[in-house]
Amino acid sequence: QRIASGEYSQPCFVKVDADGNPGGIFADRECTHAVDDPYVQAIVSSGLFTPALEKGRPVNGVARLQLSALLN
Repeated sequence: QRIASGEYSQPCFVKVDADGNPGGIFADRECTHAVDDPYVQAIVSSGLFTPALEKGRPVNGVARLQLSALLN
């Protein structure tokens, strides 16, 4: 319901380890402004992400997540 109301219209950025596990959640691509919202943390922590690849091998990276897109 909070997502549907437009409360989370801006994307967030999630640090993802080489195994696809989410780490910190941030409001900016540079990962300097942490998102301290238990609702967002619960959504993100329940997911598994595709890790970034470097020379064909999984590496730590940052994923852009548009929470409103989860409704579609």
